[in-house]
Amino acid sequence: MTDHLRISRRDFVRGSLFAAGALSFPGLLAACSKKAPPATARSLAELVTVRKAAGGKQGLSVFLGGEDYVQTIPDYIAFGMTDIAGQPVLGSNATVWIAEGAGGEGVPLGPFSAPWAPYSKPDAPPPAPQGLNHLEASFAQSGVWQMLVEVQTKDGRVLGTSAIQVKATGKTDTRVPGERAIASQTPTVDNARGVHPICTRTPPCPFHKITLAKALTLGKPTAFIVATPKFCMSRTCGPNLEELILVADQVGDRASFVHAEVYRSDKAEDIQRQVGSPAFQQWGFQSEPWLLLIDRTGVISKRFEGPVVAPIIQPAMQPLL
Repeated sequence: MTDHLRISRRDFVRGSLFAAGALSFPGLLAACSKKAPPATARSLAELVTVRKAAGGKQGLSVFLGGEDYVQTIPDYIAFGMTDIAGQPVLGSNATVWIAEGAGGEGVPLGPFSAPWAPYSKPDAPPPAPQGLNHLEASFAQSGVWQMLVEVQTKDGRVLGTSAIQVKATGKTDTRVPGERAIASQTPTVDNARGVHPICTRTPPCPFHKITLAKALTLGKPTAFIVATPKFCMSRTCGPNLEELILVADQVGDRASFVHAEVYRSDKAEDIQRQVGSPAFQQWGFQSEPWLLLIDRTGVISKRFEGPVVAPIIQPAMQPLL
């Protein structure tokens, strides 16, 4: 990999939504039949017709919080939405269907629940998002998939789609559940290892006492977060770190918690050229933030790309403790 990281999700807009990387597919909606809706949808396009006939309106915009989705593994999918008027949809549980193919021809799988999860500290600096909708899904094949989302808004039930590019096994940006964690020599308060500052949170977070390599030898679960509160392009790094601090306060010394910054330094040239920190480059990350939960044997159990909150982290950690 190059010395410069590539991050495609550059905006976190309207306080709760992820802007880049999400696509709507008007062609899918235009392909819907004007006939009476079938009892069973044979394609995602037909399902849109069914849901519209049941009172749904099109016009929902769906914004994905990640980009490293991989076939066959349980993928964490966080997303935000705006309604017909372009306003954030906050606090509402959503219903999701997924289908293989770029044009709405795939057989829809679902419905799946995508509950709303609020941030515990929505006032965390920088101005934090209010929350996110999320689900866990597995994709049988690599390639382009479509996700249809339906949610209740003040204007009634609204529908929207987003494309998901699913990578083949072995083509992921970084490691996946079931693989061993990389024993990175992350910066600590005793040894910055060429990274300055080691933490852009104010004040610095408490997750720089030991390296990730050391944590993996202690026989305890490890939560490894890669985030840059000061320079985060998605504006979720700081809030995610605050959520993990809340979890750490509850878990105590039953697990290790390690933080690594995204950038090598806070110099303007490093930020502009997107020069990643050694740990960021070693892991192959191409986006931020990331949280990996690692079991006591050093094997990755769960991974979360993009926004994640304490009520999601806590139950994922519990089996590891």
